[in-house]
Amino acid sequence: MEPEDNTDYKKKEYWDNRFDSEKHYDWLVSFPDVEETIRMYVKPTDRILVVGCGNSKLSFQLYEAGFRSITSIDYSDVVISRMREQYKETPQLIWTVADVRELSEISDAGSFDVVIDKATMDALVVDQGSPWSPSQAAIDDVFKMCKEVTFLYSPTS
Repeated sequence: MEPEDNTDYKKKEYWDNRFDSEKHYDWLVSFPDVEETIRMYVKPTDRILVVGCGNSKLSFQLYEAGFRSITSIDYSDVVISRMREQYKETPQLIWTVADVRELSEISDAGSFDVVIDKATMDALVVDQGSPWSPSQAAIDDVFKMCKEVTFLYSPTS
């Protein structure tokens, strides 16, 4: 489901409608494309947060590859409900409704060793013309995301 306009990528309603009918989609890359790099830098015992998980198979593929502490978030309650249902046989996977700009509400400081984002930040700035002169609203959104991810990131990682 392609949006009428790229700015739709920034709207929760667009994602809810898309996830209501779409079963699976992997943005940019799939797990096999990045598996070697992930294995180089991420330990199976690391606590992983996947932000803007959507309906990607990435979290489940991480689990299949031996990673066991995976929390996946998205601000679309539609997709989180679907992912919980789809992967109910794998209760170790945690699916949480959360806005990447307000992550301190979902967990304590230092709760994760690794944060994976494939395209969430892109969606925050999709309505910008030039990346070299973003609006103050885009700067604020990116700052909030970085601040929240930093809050959850373990200082020992």
